Amino acid sequence: MENKETQGAPAPAHKKSNARFLAIVIGIIVVGGGLTAWLALNPTVSTDNAAVDRDKVTVSSKIMAHIVKIYVKEGELVPAGKVLVQLDATDLQAQKTQAEANVVIAKEGALMAKIDFDRAKSDFDRATRQYQHQIISTQAFEHAQTAYDNAQINATLAQKRIEVAQGQLDYINSMLASATMTAPFDSVIAKKWLHSGDLLQPGQPVLTVYNSRYAWVTANLEETKIAKIKIGDPVDIHIDAYPGITWHGKVYEIGDSTGNQFSLIPVNNAAGNFTKVTQRIPVRISIDETTDLHNTKANPLYPGMSAVVEVKP
Repeated sequence: MENKETQGAPAPAHKKSNARFLAIVIGIIVVGGGLTAWLALNPTVSTDNAAVDRDKVTVSSKIMAHIVKIYVKEGELVPAGKVLVQLDATDLQAQKTQAEANVVIAKEGALMAKIDFDRAKSDFDRATRQYQHQIISTQAFEHAQTAYDNAQINATLAQKRIEVAQGQLDYINSMLASATMTAPFDSVIAKKWLHSGDLLQPGQPVLTVYNSRYAWVTANLEETKIAKIKIGDPVDIHIDAYPGITWHGKVYEIGDSTGNQFSLIPVNNAAGNFTKVTQRIPVRISIDETTDLHNTKANPLYPGMSAVVEVKP
């Protein structure tokens, strides 16, 4: 009777705990194995060392002049060809007037030299015939020949004076064109370095502008991962400023050197102590969605925004 009651008693609690633990372990193994198999079949390369990038241009001038007016402000969107900065070109205008007068003088001088050359050539041709018939002396013939040679040289020099004067005028026109600075493409004004009234030195930046139509992402990937990536690989892009939104793109350029090669002071591994550091290679990624800052319905992507990319080789 006691044996029957013992056989019908419930299983001990520790046996149930062991069974539950075993089930959890098996579940973890199955999930981990599945995840490992998925990663093996669907390898990805990701990094958070990435940022939005756009073409950047520094607007500067070739001349030294005072800034008459800057027509734009920081953050403004401007179309290609819009006048951004006007410099004082009063001195250049005076130089242009003088250069134009020099061109006219040179052309008139060339015309006179051509007349003298034609007359000297006619005299020389006549002297040649007369000399052949012994009508004039050798001395008279030589004088005609010398006059002809001199006239020919003067005519050549007169043409060169035209070229010099015209070159000077072209140079001044080029300087005048530099006095009016325009947007090189559809742009957003990123930075104003000077203000109206400042004295601008040749080559000194006045504005920095970015291309407002097109952006891409530059990702700096470890050299140990670069072998897995090729041109055209699809990429998922996440911008830190817009959580929950995914952009899509493709790898369209892989750098041919590491970023260290272009640093201000590149590491010299032959200098003594050597610590191996994994280098990074820049990879450019296009963005399929619109990146036009003129599109008010799109989330604006400004250069420098942090991003996380996931490349799918």
